[in-house]
Amino acid sequence: LYSSAASDVYKRQVHERLTALVDWHEVALENLYDLCQAPKRAVDVFPAIFKSTITDMSFFPATGEAIAHLHCARERRMLVAEPDDAGVLWWRQA
Repeated sequence: LYSSAASDVYKRQVHERLTALVDWHEVALENLYDLCQAPKRAVDVFPAIFKSTITDMSFFPATGEAIAHLHCARERRMLVAEPDDAGVLWWRQA
């Protein structure tokens, strides 16, 4: 069992980590907005969201995360998506 003091430390650390994640998410959305002055596909926005280089192993998870951020930005009315003739969504500032 954890002591009350240890529990308090754990809760504080979790809170700090969650706050850092939310803060980074907000920064990533602002970066995404700035990047989408010209239309971009989901795979074109990796630099706005990720600090590290996307590899073959991280490509599919990164694409999913990029799409999630793009949808969040659309819900906030920051971005709009328009499909091309092939059905690819191109994202731009609203």
